[in-house]
Amino acid sequence: MIACHRFQTALGCCELHYSELGIRRLKLRVRSRTSISRTGQPDWVRRAAALITRHLAGERVDLDRIQLDLGDLSPFQRRVYTALREVSRGSTISYGELAARAGSPRGARAVGSAMACNPVPLLIPCHRVLRADGSPGGFSAPGGVRTKEKLLEIEGGVLH
Repeated sequence: MIACHRFQTALGCCELHYSELGIRRLKLRVRSRTSISRTGQPDWVRRAAALITRHLAGERVDLDRIQLDLGDLSPFQRRVYTALREVSRGSTISYGELAARAGSPRGARAVGSAMACNPVPLLIPCHRVLRADGSPGGFSAPGGVRTKEKLLEIEGGVLH
């Protein structure tokens, strides 16, 4: 069963969709008429939301502690997302560099597709992936590139 927890952050309202195994989806800047979730979530979900809230407020927290349930991913996506989680806060990497780290040195376009399908932006920090020339490329969360820039700013990073 998939459940949802909605919570407020400095970036706006966010949603965590989760199973008993972990977070399956993180939606940033949700626009909805339904209220913020207050009760009924497991403690680990509330702790995950609290870590995300603190991170988006600029605090240094370890988001890698949040349990993910990403069982539906392809082997390529798993390699790319695993490599991306090793890119430190405030740092950036190009699509091509990330492809090479994931074992597919000519797979920059495929990495771009994997970033566009990322079910848990921020937890798998696709905002840290830039074009080879240092420009931002795209960002599929609401707000697009502005949200990507804001997430990098929160982490102390900058676009080239």
